[in-house]
Amino acid sequence: MPYLHRHHPDLTIYQTEQECGDGRNDWRLARHAWHLMRHFFSHGATADMYWNMSLLRGGVSRWGWAQNSLVTVDAETRTYTFNHEHYMLKHVSHFVASGARRIPTLSYNGHDNQLVFQNPDGSLVIVVQNDLAEDADVSFLIEGQALSVTLPADSLSTLVVPGE
Repeated sequence: MPYLHRHHPDLTIYQTEQECGDGRNDWRLARHAWHLMRHFFSHGATADMYWNMSLLRGGVSRWGWAQNSLVTVDAETRTYTFNHEHYMLKHVSHFVASGARRIPTLSYNGHDNQLVFQNPDGSLVIVVQNDLAEDADVSFLIEGQALSVTLPADSLSTLVVPGE
């Protein structure tokens, strides 16, 4: 994908093949889905699509094997549960507006587990993962101003910085 984007920068690239997971719908695979999303957006994708919107409890797809989904439905109790990957995807889809563009980032301290988008209104959306088992203090330099936050351990956080 980086090769394709480098040699055809005007080509619109969609990531349409989310990995299916194993039906556990756990935080471990939500972190993996975040890693994949970050990789694709950082290498030229303009959209990231998820494979399964909802599956019955147990996660067995129509193809016959267990997969992850954004929502698990319990047909017996007529209830549903939003899964970890739903919330991971919401961090981006809820705050990044149509027409936003990804802003490349640079890290001087080794923390580069974020995506930054600029919305058409000028606001910045920073989605950042702390994959450490402890809280992490991070700072973002935005137009000469430092934005310092403490990220909870093993978390995904979204920061919205209003436009000028």
